[in-house]
Amino acid sequence: MSAIYYYKRRTQPIKWFIIILIIGIVAVFLYWFYTNYFSKIDVFQNDNELNSNKIQNVSDNILINLSALSGDVQMNIGGEGYVPALKNTILHQGDKVKTGANSRAILNLENGSIIRVGDNAEIILQNTSDQNFLIEELRGRVYYNLSAGANYQVKALNVLATALSTKFEVINNADLKYLAVLVLENNVKVEVLDDSNNFIVGSRLDTNEKAIIDLKKPKNEMLSIDTFTAKNLAKEAWYKWNFDLDKGITDVAMTEEPTFQEISNSLQLSTALKEESVYLSWSVYDNTDFKSYQVVRSETNATPKYPNDTVIKTSDDINLNSYLDNKVISNKNYYYRVCVLKTNDNVACGNVASAQLVAVEEDKTPPSATTLSASISESGVALSWTKNQEEDFKEYVILRSAYNMTPTYPADKLTAREIGAENYLDKEVNITSVGAYYYKVCSFDNDGNYNCSNSVAVIDGSIR
Repeated sequence: MSAIYYYKRRTQPIKWFIIILIIGIVAVFLYWFYTNYFSKIDVFQNDNELNSNKIQNVSDNILINLSALSGDVQMNIGGEGYVPALKNTILHQGDKVKTGANSRAILNLENGSIIRVGDNAEIILQNTSDQNFLIEELRGRVYYNLSAGANYQVKALNVLATALSTKFEVINNADLKYLAVLVLENNVKVEVLDDSNNFIVGSRLDTNEKAIIDLKKPKNEMLSIDTFTAKNLAKEAWYKWNFDLDKGITDVAMTEEPTFQEISNSLQLSTALKEESVYLSWSVYDNTDFKSYQVVRSETNATPKYPNDTVIKTSDDINLNSYLDNKVISNKNYYYRVCVLKTNDNVACGNVASAQLVAVEEDKTPPSATTLSASISESGVALSWTKNQEEDFKEYVILRSAYNMTPTYPADKLTAREIGAENYLDKEVNITSVGAYYYKVCSFDNDGNYNCSNSVAVIDGSIR
């Protein structure tokens, strides 16, 4: 009995040590799990937090200046539709900005914040209140360098990013419903909402953290977080440009200009058929780097450009805005484009316009012949004939001959009459005239075809 009791007393400390060790491991795991999952990605949100995300009424609006632009940048002011953007335009709530390929724009806020819009992007200034500044990013990428003094929100599809003083970027691939949010400084709160603005899932992003959001995936796979370094990002021209500007370097180019560029703010071409030629007219180039116009044409390439296709006109006159191409062949389709060779030897081209000179088949069918009748008096020979009813009728030509029993055109032309005047009085011949006179009336159409009536003879003052 004593031996058994001794065994139990010796084994009891080991049992408690194991229990305490297990409890410690579980506690450490729960703490790690909470700080690295629930504190970063929340799957629930109470009603008070949800209500705080809704757009508030406008208080003091922040003044916004479209301070710089490059390439194809357009603006929509007051819902009037998109027009080419103008530098230093003051933007207001509800205004929009969009960029084309290889184009950028910079918005400066009066509180010192800066918004840089990348190419193929579009944003709406949904709310310019300093209490709840909201930009809706429809597509593309936008870099935000936000100073203190306002509560900022960026809405992209169903994702809401909320920040105070921070630097971050939102990339919106609207077609694929795929987004990325990168935080360069401080932190940003990211929330995924449903179509009714209800919270689905969210996360707090800290410096050098990136959220990848795929709205096509189920809730538990929709949001993931990764890390990055600014050094690696700086290898890309877009980030280097932003980082240099953030450092105060002001002599960096807005964009790296391509050797070929399609533009829509000028060089807009239209064509018109003019007689046997094609008339080209375009809007003149509106930049200071103009060197020469290069008007190109192709019979096979639907997207011609300089120098790949045939040049039909070259000019160093920037005010030239038209050209007549008279070296065209009927029934051939031609593609035209106006390009500009720049001072740096890069090329910019406008839209493509096509034209085809259609050959009209010649009408060789003569009009119907009229029926001629006549009477004679002391006043002269009164001719009258039946009216021509054809649509392409042009005129009547009256023939008279003193020696030919069947007068011919044009040798025996006496005069012409318009449609509606189907009569004529020849005062040179009357009942006292001696000799023979022969008359006909020919009907002419617009293509020069003609057909003549029966012949009427006046011999020694009498109708025969």
